[in-house]
Amino acid sequence: MQLEADRAAITDRSDEDGAPPMTLAEIERHAAHYSHPSDHSGKLKMVALDNLDGRTLAAKRAKQLINDIQKDMDSGDLTAKQQQFAQRAAFLGAMLENIEASWLLGKKVDLVTYSTLANAQRRILEEL
Repeated sequence: MQLEADRAAITDRSDEDGAPPMTLAEIERHAAHYSHPSDHSGKLKMVALDNLDGRTLAAKRAKQLINDIQKDMDSGDLTAKQQQFAQRAAFLGAMLENIEASWLLGKKVDLVTYSTLANAQRRILEEL
C-alpha cells in the first residue's frame, strides 16, 4: 500500500495544493525505491539465483532447463562463459514457456516480447 501512496504523491501533486510539480529527481527517487532491491540503509544488495527459495514452479523449471542444457553440452567441466550462456538460455526458455502456456489458456500475449525472447535465446544457444 506504500506503493499506492507514493504513486498518489507523484500524480496528485499539483498547483492546487500549493506544492510545485515533482521534479525528475524526486520521481526517480520514488521509482528507485521499487526498482532496486536494497537493505534499510538504501544500499543496493545483490540478489543471486543461489539466494532464492527455488520452490516455485518457475524456479524449478529454470533450474531443470539449466541442467538439461548443460547436459546437452556434454563437455565435462564448463567454462564460466558456457555456464552463463546456459543459465541465460534456460531463463529465456522458462519465460517463453510461460508465455506459450498463457496463450494456450486463451490469454493475450505480447508477440513482440515473445519474438524478442525467442530470438535472444536462439542467439545464445548458437553460441553454445
